[in-house]
Amino acid sequence: MGGGMPRENLLIILPFPEDKAITENIRKRFPYVDVKYHQLTQTNWSFEAEQGLPKGCFKPREEAESSLTQQSWPDLFKDTTILATFGSFPSTPEDAPNLNLIHLLSAGIDHFVSHPLFTQTNIPITTSSGIHGPTISEWILMSTLVLSKSYKKMYELQKQHKWGTPHKDFPQASDLVGKKVGIAGYGSIGRQFARVFTSLGCQIYAYTSSPRPTPSSRADKGYHLPHLGDPDGTLPTAWYSGTTKSDLHTFLSQDLDILAISLPLTPSTRGMFGKEEWDLLSHRQSHLIHALKTAQLSGAALDVTDPEPLPPASELWDMENVVLTPHMSALTADYLERALGGVLVENLRRRESGVWLVNLVDRKHGY
Repeated sequence: MGGGMPRENLLIILPFPEDKAITENIRKRFPYVDVKYHQLTQTNWSFEAEQGLPKGCFKPREEAESSLTQQSWPDLFKDTTILATFGSFPSTPEDAPNLNLIHLLSAGIDHFVSHPLFTQTNIPITTSSGIHGPTISEWILMSTLVLSKSYKKMYELQKQHKWGTPHKDFPQASDLVGKKVGIAGYGSIGRQFARVFTSLGCQIYAYTSSPRPTPSSRADKGYHLPHLGDPDGTLPTAWYSGTTKSDLHTFLSQDLDILAISLPLTPSTRGMFGKEEWDLLSHRQSHLIHALKTAQLSGAALDVTDPEPLPPASELWDMENVVLTPHMSALTADYLERALGGVLVENLRRRESGVWLVNLVDRKHGY
C-alpha cells in the first residue's frame, strides 16, 4: 500500500521573473513536488510600515494584488507545504496550516526573527548560506585594491586627461604579500575570502564566537560550492574565539592590516564594533567616520550601512578613502540557480533520504 514521498506544494515568491529552467528542473527531479511561482515586482511590493508586517517582510500592495493573482494573499499559502522566498510570508501561521519547510534565499534571518512563523512555530527554516562567498569575496578584493592602489585618485586624473606623477598626485601603492587579514565570522563568506587572500600571500586570522580547537570543529558543515572556500578550516594562521569584549579585543590587537566583518546580524553582534574596537582598529558609523577622518583607519569598504538607504547627508558619501555600495555585493546572475537549484534542491534530496537538512537555522542562536 502507498509508498513513495507525499505530495508537496512548493511556493516560490520572489521579485524576479521565473527562471523556468530552474523550476522545470525541480519538477523533473522531484515529480511529487508541485511548483508554483509567484512574482512580485519592484513597483508593487511594499514593506512592513504599510502592511503591518514584521520588519523586512513584504507582500504585494493591495491595489496590485488582482493583477498578480486571482487569490487573496492568505489564500496563496493555504495549500503550501514548502515556501521559498526572501521575505514574503503569510501574516500568521494559521494562513499556512500545511507548511512544513521554509527556505530563505538570504544567508541572514534578521528580517524574519520577529515573525510569528519564527516565534510561534517549529517549522524548519533553511537559508541560502554558502552561495555568497565567491561574489562577496570578489567585491572585497575589488574594494581592497581600489583603496590600496589609490584607484579613485587615478580615475579622477583620467577624467581630467592628466597623466599624474607618483608621490605627488597619488601615494605609492603596497601589495598584499605578508599582510595580516582578520576575518570576523569564519562562515562560507569568510572562508572564500580567506582562500582568495591566501593566494595573494596574506596571513589569515579567523574569529568565531565558539572555539574551534580540533580539526573536525574547524570544518565547514554548511552548504558550500565545490572547490571553493576553506572546507577543512586549515587556512588560518591563527584562530581566535569568544563572545566577550576582551575576546574580541584580543583578536583585534593582532596588528591586523585588513579586517573583513562577515558576522550574522543577531542581537549579540549588533553594535559589536564601536569606538573601543576602532581604537584598536574601529563600527558604529560615527566612530567609523572619525577613525577614517583621523587616518586611524586608512580606508573602509561598506556594502552595509545603518540606516539603509544611507542618508544623502552622510559624510561617508564624499570620503575619498571609502568604497560605498548599496548592499549588492552578493548579487550575481547565478544567484537563483545557486539558492534554488543548489541549496533548495540539495535539501529536497536530503528530505527524500531522511537525513539532516543543510543550513538548518538554530532559532536559539538566530542563524
